[in-house]
Amino acid sequence: MCQREWEEAHRTWKLLNSKDTDKFCLFDLFLEQVVFCGMLGYSQFFKQSWIEYALNQMGNGACVIKSLDLTMEYTPGLICHHNTSTSQDALPWKLGVIGDGCSDHATELMQLLLAHFLYLQSTLEEQLKMESQFQY
Repeated sequence: MCQREWEEAHRTWKLLNSKDTDKFCLFDLFLEQVVFCGMLGYSQFFKQSWIEYALNQMGNGACVIKSLDLTMEYTPGLICHHNTSTSQDALPWKLGVIGDGCSDHATELMQLLLAHFLYLQSTLEEQLKMESQFQY
């Protein structure tokens, strides 16, 4: 499954870097692809360039703005069709926007991405320390 997601993530990455508009939904999908397979143990999904790009989308430093073009300007009524379903539509409390136009879904994905990336970095550093202790 994640082999296909790897190919899809690369396709989504190329689209993100080639389009000037309609980027929010692509970015949301990209985060889902990276976080899902990354947390299943496929650490190659945590490419440094991808992490840096994702961090740059948090322009205000606190969240991902629900903006059509990934700018700081909120786009009212923006819906990404790849993450809508009958169950989500039936939840009247699910607004999708928190604070100053922040996407709750994309911001939560960013938190997962960063938490897992930092976890992987800390375990890698710990592993390198342990290996250096046993070298002659």
